[in-house]
Amino acid sequence: MDKFAPLRRDIDFLSRLLGKIVLKHAGEDAFAAVEHVRTTTQHLRTHFESATEHQLLEWMAHLNISRTIEIIRAFALYFQLVNLAEEVHRLRRKRYYESLPDHAPQRGSIEEIALHLSARGITSPEIQKFLNNLHIDIVLTAHPTEAQRQTILTKLLRIALLLFQRDHGSYTPKEEVFFAEQVSSEIEALWQTDELRRRKPTPIDEAENGLFYLDQVLFDRVPRTLEKLERELNHFYGRKIQVPPLINMGSWMGGDRDANPYVTHTITRRVTARAKELVIRKYIASVDALIGRCSLSSDLYAPLPRLFSSIKQDMRLHPRHAKTLEGRFLHEPYRQKLSFMKHKLQMLLNNRKTYSHANAFLRDVQIVHESLVHVKSVLADDVAFLQRQIEIFGFHLITLDVRDNSQAIQTATDEKKTGSLSLESKEVIATLRSIRTIQDEVDSKSITSYVLSMTRSAEDVLHLLALLKNQGLFGRVNIVPLFETIADLRHCHLVMANLYKHPLYRKHLKILGQRQEVMVGYSDSNKDGGYFTSGWELYKAQIHLTLAAEAAHIQQHLFHGRGGAIGRGGGPLNQAIMAQPPGTLQGYIKITEQGEMIYNKYGNPYLADRNLELILSAMIEAELLRDPISPEPEWTLAVEELSDRSFNIYRALVYDDPEFVTFFTQTTPIYEISELNIGSRPARRPASHVPGDGSQGKTVALRIEDLRAIPWGFSWMQSRYTLPGWYGFGSAVETWLNEDTEEKAKRIKRLQTMYSRWSFFKAQVDFMQMSSQKADMHIARRYAELVEDPILRDRIFSTIEKEHQLLGSLIKVITAQEDLLDNYPTLQTSIKLRNPYVDALSYFQISLLRQWRETGRTREDLKRAVLLSINGIANGMRNTG
Repeated sequence: MDKFAPLRRDIDFLSRLLGKIVLKHAGEDAFAAVEHVRTTTQHLRTHFESATEHQLLEWMAHLNISRTIEIIRAFALYFQLVNLAEEVHRLRRKRYYESLPDHAPQRGSIEEIALHLSARGITSPEIQKFLNNLHIDIVLTAHPTEAQRQTILTKLLRIALLLFQRDHGSYTPKEEVFFAEQVSSEIEALWQTDELRRRKPTPIDEAENGLFYLDQVLFDRVPRTLEKLERELNHFYGRKIQVPPLINMGSWMGGDRDANPYVTHTITRRVTARAKELVIRKYIASVDALIGRCSLSSDLYAPLPRLFSSIKQDMRLHPRHAKTLEGRFLHEPYRQKLSFMKHKLQMLLNNRKTYSHANAFLRDVQIVHESLVHVKSVLADDVAFLQRQIEIFGFHLITLDVRDNSQAIQTATDEKKTGSLSLESKEVIATLRSIRTIQDEVDSKSITSYVLSMTRSAEDVLHLLALLKNQGLFGRVNIVPLFETIADLRHCHLVMANLYKHPLYRKHLKILGQRQEVMVGYSDSNKDGGYFTSGWELYKAQIHLTLAAEAAHIQQHLFHGRGGAIGRGGGPLNQAIMAQPPGTLQGYIKITEQGEMIYNKYGNPYLADRNLELILSAMIEAELLRDPISPEPEWTLAVEELSDRSFNIYRALVYDDPEFVTFFTQTTPIYEISELNIGSRPARRPASHVPGDGSQGKTVALRIEDLRAIPWGFSWMQSRYTLPGWYGFGSAVETWLNEDTEEKAKRIKRLQTMYSRWSFFKAQVDFMQMSSQKADMHIARRYAELVEDPILRDRIFSTIEKEHQLLGSLIKVITAQEDLLDNYPTLQTSIKLRNPYVDALSYFQISLLRQWRETGRTREDLKRAVLLSINGIANGMRNTG
């Protein structure tokens, strides 16, 4: 069976609807132009002809700009629809496997993990003990990598749900027509909606965007996932295993102050208050629904006395509401109790302290649940689900991390001693004061951690500790050092060892239960030292950090700052979890989900279910099922040598070549990306100043050191190099293999063994394979033609191209594949499907960048076309930065 046939059918269906809409609104000439570009780029992929490519580029260069925009919008919308079709197909494959008689569970599913646990002979007490200590934190961040407007995402969600519903059932011919009309209507609305934001989102906008996923998807899907795990474990074991609220949702939206002057203490207070308001409204809706259903009569089924006692207490404390219930819900005690609960929640919205904390509300829910269980009512399951939601989300809904950098803390500390505080330092102190207020007035779980970026020494942490102590937060907030650069990763364990010896810090940790959270950064370490070196230094740092914590008898929790693209630590999360060093997880993981990855993973309930299951099953497999394989000494020696070589090769290009910055800024749309309104935080550190930051039309020197990792990765993704995700490893392997010709065959065999047996090395190689195969050196060469100096262009581009070719040939040797991505056929198919259409947008972008730069970046119509092409390529590549 051709398993991709239904996917192609859906793409064809959506494409035909889009074509009709383009024809209707843009006209026959625009439709014909779209078809011309589509057929030409397809032809170039199958039968490349230099003359045909040149003619296409010439045609594009002389095209009317309004027509150019119409064509770009058509291709960009096409990719949005293809992305939806692929999401539907993922669910379709899952349901297909589940429909087979005696089917094997889908890889990474909860069913599979429960089956493997029972087959391995792990006992239910062992599982219960593990679950009681398992904790997963998923942190949504507002890093500027989501190119889509919230309006667009909402419309795409509606189309996705329509496709999911159609796939779940059989439609009559009339129903099929109506379905097509509904989908067409949504696509038409997308065509008539501006894809570009007219202003930068504020921190409040970003926070509302994060809360959208909680409100629409995760508030239900997180507890459903845990409920499913409990059900499957009980099915396989035949006894009760309780799954605690082991998943927590976190956020940086509204708390991430690091180099973002727009995130103030006022913003932080507004965001946490908004989250509490939203979750209480969710609870009100749930309780109201239960009032409608819980019509059990006490005359027929006598509830537990505790329920009556609770109602009497409510009547005494809330006499006005009791009076409104006179004559209502006679002999229906559950409705009476639930009505009081709804009243107390509504009063809480008006700042009346009816429930002092979430546990008080939870106790009321437990009283109802216990009584329903006593009378054997099926409604007990619905109340149990609400109980689970409260255990997970409390009154905080989402736990906000506050983040700032060590320099800001150092400055505030120094200025506090002199008694003369700058505005920035006053804001640091006001934020700390607000944390105490939020913990007291909103929820103690609203803010629990302060992430300290650019931690370089124990003193950096101790300065923050002193400020926290001064504000009454000693032992109330976790200080989370963040180690980001290669140098910092290499000595982070020494920093922590010094902290663990400090008497005041030890006292702080004792209050917090001897727990220490440490964050390791993937993005900046990658930009600093290249992909392979970053991965290896992160691997070693986690081992050294764990040993330092164990020596000090501290329970360590590692926080992984992963980006969306592979070049910033992205890639399949379940594989990344399995690749962690043995002994470092310890039943805990905290991970960031950034930018477009939030939508890709949690944009609808079906995707959320799958991604939550993947995380949960990977953690259980890594801790309970995996036989930890410590790498052989010769393996670590090989990786150490490859890392050193890769580091030097990467640094030689990116940092040591004085002309590289010129090549980078001219071959990629780095300056143009700064014009996109995709994040409240400035995309560059203050040291650099580029067009879009008030210097319109000027050419301003840029240092790679000053550039944030996000626009760095975004730029290379747009220009089809994807360089941060793979550069340096190919030459490192080649020089290592050729160092000793007599040992070459043995060394190849060693790499193959490492790939087959060591999950870390396998993940590194596979992720580089994925990233490099999203690249296209032919299209990248066209971008390189934007570089003004032909000698510079040819020298640097040929270096990159050679490295890409070398990597591909060596990965095939290491993985024993005939073609790259043979071991990831779905991704292989997706890239082949998308490439001709991404090519179309790339050709347009190249032409537009040339025109835009030649006019001094002054024409607004060209600027709009460039930004639309950036959006479109981001959709086509399914990655920004």
